[in-house]
Amino acid sequence: LQSSSEDICLSYGDFSGDSQQASAGNAPAISGREVCSLRREYFFEGFGEPSYNLDFLRNTPAPRNGTHESGAVVVPPRFNDVAADSPFLPFVEALFNAGITGGCGNGAFCPFPSVTRDQMAAFLLLAVEGPGFQPPACTTPVFNDVPCSHPFARWINEIAARGITSGCGNGDYCPSSPVTREQMAVFLLLAREGTGFNPPACTSPVFLDVPCDSPFAPWIDELAARGVTGGCGSGNFCPGDPVTRQQMAVFLSTTFGLPVPVQGCPNVVFPPDDHGDTPAEATPIAKDGTPINGLHEVADDVDVFSFSATEGEAIRYSIQGSGSNNVPVIVLRAPDGVTFAGSVSTADILVASTTGTYFAEVKQDFNGHDGPYTLTVTGPITDDHGNLPTQATALMVEAPAVSGEIDFRNDRDYFSFPAIEGTPYVVDIGANNLRILAFDTDGTTQIAVSASSQLQFTAPRTGTLFIRIEGLIMFGTTGPYQISVAQQL
Repeated sequence: LQSSSEDICLSYGDFSGDSQQASAGNAPAISGREVCSLRREYFFEGFGEPSYNLDFLRNTPAPRNGTHESGAVVVPPRFNDVAADSPFLPFVEALFNAGITGGCGNGAFCPFPSVTRDQMAAFLLLAVEGPGFQPPACTTPVFNDVPCSHPFARWINEIAARGITSGCGNGDYCPSSPVTREQMAVFLLLAREGTGFNPPACTSPVFLDVPCDSPFAPWIDELAARGVTGGCGSGNFCPGDPVTRQQMAVFLSTTFGLPVPVQGCPNVVFPPDDHGDTPAEATPIAKDGTPINGLHEVADDVDVFSFSATEGEAIRYSIQGSGSNNVPVIVLRAPDGVTFAGSVSTADILVASTTGTYFAEVKQDFNGHDGPYTLTVTGPITDDHGNLPTQATALMVEAPAVSGEIDFRNDRDYFSFPAIEGTPYVVDIGANNLRILAFDTDGTTQIAVSASSQLQFTAPRTGTLFIRIEGLIMFGTTGPYQISVAQQL
């Protein structure tokens, strides 16, 4: 953390000590986890948890700039009819913070009434476009039962223009009818993905009360697959039930990825995560060297990126933090998303062991610093000789030496030559800082190895044998060489 001032929220609790902000030294002797939704100065001391100076001037009532104060912080809910322990509270707050709703009046949200179809039009468009959006004024009614004088006419006409709805039949929209849960599935996905979107066909029902022959089944199943809904209980979805306003808050917040506040601290939100934390949520990136910006928003954030690679391809990757106290590292994972494929470092080169999608986990440094970073992935990078037996450069026995270079720590240069069973050979590379390995005709069974400038061995059979040049494993050495193969006299 950098020395700063901001509104942050951890959890409810008590505090005691000096609340003045004069210096880090007079901060209350409490853990940062024990206070909630206070204006504070924080200072990272380099060990343990941050120290905080608390400023109660933003909280009323609250103690003010004395010493050895104590008390408890209570932050009331935003709306007077949504309890602080309601499981819907964070999602209701998310809608308010996103400017999608201001409630139903008099400090209330009205969580239990059904959402009507005219209200839904406004909710959807504000979720898609943001709080400042205003659709064009109604000049010609689209539906028989929504004249231009209707307060939601412009919103209803706009979702019709976008192909989100075609009404309820017979040229009507049924603006005052409640939105059912099955209708909500279609509304959400078309608003989120656009009119060209068609969810996968239903092959196995997700919910007991939504068989595959229901026209809404693909839409409902897609919502479930995205984690937007778990149904209404007992394995059911309750497709014909009306959607309540508090349920609508969950549907919208989850579908459109709105930042959801911490339960119990309704006025403070977790920062949205810019990149997913797992291979399934990875951000796809190109290997063209374009810098990719990211941010570790919280202490244990991990950002995962994905890129494709072909077996034997060499790919350079690097990460740059925002300063000396923010040095993130990269861990590479194989296409299964689990197997370790590259070093824990700030820069290195991957040689792909198989063709597929690889994953780069960008983690915070070992001190847990958060902050911005820039990731760069470039490939394939130029390599003078192939990294696999199938990419080997062909040599001839007793021919002039061929130039090569181990360009990077993970570089492996493969060569092949025709051998005769029982014949002794010597491979010379003219360099003592590299390693030479000989392999049988399968390219994988090792015959001999040397950490000097020469390797001597006898061919176990007639056929094409393989030679691999690489850096010394312990030191990751690199450098040029001149390779030749001769019969040993």
